[in-house]
Amino acid sequence: MSFFKKNYKIFLVITLVLCILICILLFYLNRNSLPISSNYQEGKFTMLSHSHEKIFSDRNSQIFMNSSDFSYYFPQEDVNHYDFSHFNYVALEIAYDSCRESNLEPKGYYYENGVIHVLFYYKASCGVCAPEYYYYMLEIDKSIQDAIVDINYHSTNDPHCDPDIAYKPIIYLYPEEDMNVEVSLGNPDYLTITYPEYKDGWNYFVKKDGTIIDTNTSFEYYSLFWEGNHHVSKKHNVGFVVKNSDTLSFLEEKLRILGLNDKEAQEFIIYWYPKLKQSPYNYIYFETMDEINEYMPLSITPTPDSIIRIQMDYLPLKEPINVLEEKLSSPQRNGFTVVEWGGSIIEEIK
Repeated sequence: MSFFKKNYKIFLVITLVLCILICILLFYLNRNSLPISSNYQEGKFTMLSHSHEKIFSDRNSQIFMNSSDFSYYFPQEDVNHYDFSHFNYVALEIAYDSCRESNLEPKGYYYENGVIHVLFYYKASCGVCAPEYYYYMLEIDKSIQDAIVDINYHSTNDPHCDPDIAYKPIIYLYPEEDMNVEVSLGNPDYLTITYPEYKDGWNYFVKKDGTIIDTNTSFEYYSLFWEGNHHVSKKHNVGFVVKNSDTLSFLEEKLRILGLNDKEAQEFIIYWYPKLKQSPYNYIYFETMDEINEYMPLSITPTPDSIIRIQMDYLPLKEPINVLEEKLSSPQRNGFTVVEWGGSIIEEIK
């Protein structure tokens, strides 16, 4: 006992140091974790084998309460996979990098005030592949019969983005009639990755609905994808400073002003929203058409009636800064329309 009395201060210091080390370790292990509501339910996700256009033509989710509703959209043999006597189900359409599916992990859901909040974890990247659609069926409580579905994404790691690269530009083509379309980029030496492969340009048969067809292989695409280096942002003291919690509403509003339809805006948001959410604030600037064309001119034959090009540059911030608000204009979508969107991280505001 006398030994502990003589050395109690040493034991006290050791105890405090151990507590501090444990706290640091716990902080490190949980620094990228998302606080999950205690009423999050595991749910049961089933990966659907193929696209179901009937379901997702008007909205990105639908609740199924019985087998007859389900069989309207799915083959009859699939009905036996689901227990409609104990559960309802939600079909989910997820746009995600085509080569990163294994890094997309559904976590569950909770129901609150008429909204089903669904959580997906994923490992972030700054480009790699063009987005494709994946389809899930989520098992939910039988009492939920009518609700809005809110899909939430959370990155489980911090992506390293090179400020020298234009990430993820994808190009949509909407001709007024089915036709052959040639697309070429003005600085092909800048290209780091393309899909489909860029061979002195892209030359494909394009349908009115935007489907791009390789007539040699019969393979179909819904967009053309490229990334390029040597991208230099020309920023000044204009743009937007967006708080973390305002990011989603900001993107929805501004992308509509800039001319994206709901499908295009959804794909933009699904890709960029999780990256922007990594920071308390973001400085965001949408490049002018002249700035985009200076970096990567775009040539299309036949000549489109409308071209919409969006390049979002952003700078993560710990605290807000003062900038003049950027004035955005709304383009027209008339006739043969071409739409492109991409983004890049910047290092400083000039």
